[in-house]
Amino acid sequence: METICVGPRVCAATPSKLFDDPVRVEVGLWNMVDRRLQAAHDLPLAGLEPLRVVVGRGGRARVGEIAAALGVSRGGASKLADRLERAGLACRESDPSDGRAAWVVATDAGLRMHTAASRTLDQTLDPVLARALGAGGVDGLAGALALLRAAVADDEETST
Repeated sequence: METICVGPRVCAATPSKLFDDPVRVEVGLWNMVDRRLQAAHDLPLAGLEPLRVVVGRGGRARVGEIAAALGVSRGGASKLADRLERAGLACRESDPSDGRAAWVVATDAGLRMHTAASRTLDQTLDPVLARALGAGGVDGLAGALALLRAAVADDEETST
């Protein structure tokens, strides 16, 4: 395989290097954002992520929708919903059209937290992304990541 270079300083000679770098970046970004969210809102990033899914779906989502959006199991998503409930950021409401199903619904406190914590998330990431990539680089990375996510999703669908 030939060496793949992006810009003057970033080269990856193998697919494993192309795997390692985004994983390490994701972990570093997660830890940075998590520290800021904990300090500013006493909310871990693992709490904001399911809240973002719920609010992004109009303030309510099923556990299965949270699981699919976050790429976790239904059991994992249920535990995340339980944590939101204990924090007073969401509650569960039964689905009148399906007695077996329930909605995870953002509370008023959850909506306020979502707004404030999302602002902190953006304020934390914006300068890092701008410094590392510049405006055009951010758009390019977003496009590349969208293509990779689609390829991974296609592969998961064909292998199940």
